Amino acid sequence: MIIRGLERYGKREMAREIAMEHLGRVAEVFAKTETVWENYAPDSAAPGKPAKRDFVGWTGIVPILYLIEYAVGLQCDAVHNRLTWQLVSAKRCGCERLRFNGHTVTLVADAPDGQPQTRRVTVESDGEFQLIVEWNALRRDFAVQKGKNTFRIE
Repeated sequence: MIIRGLERYGKREMAREIAMEHLGRVAEVFAKTETVWENYAPDSAAPGKPAKRDFVGWTGIVPILYLIEYAVGLQCDAVHNRLTWQLVSAKRCGCERLRFNGHTVTLVADAPDGQPQTRRVTVESDGEFQLIVEWNALRRDFAVQKGKNTFRIE
């Protein structure tokens, strides 16, 4: 609720920072205990008290949704058949086989030939949708067609 509230009021960077910190804590607890927990301690990398082990429930949001939306930067809007990608990494990044609005989509962004001021976005999809890519101060809209698509952002 806090993450979505921050986004609603234009505090996306703060929302991302909190989501990434929480994702890191959940990963740290998983590395120690080899399981996911019903809930987590608010002030340390530990399960909450009480907390049930091997219980996904709402905990599934963290390694799936937070990873896709905040680490990779993809936000799905099925109602408008639109996918927004806020590129947050200068390195090669993306997501394979993302299920989105009845489509299966693979997206990869990289810097062609090591050109850091340019991004190449490759999209393979089994359906059409609108892709919005935000990178640095740029925002570009692309019409993704079924099959392989390549876009350049400079």
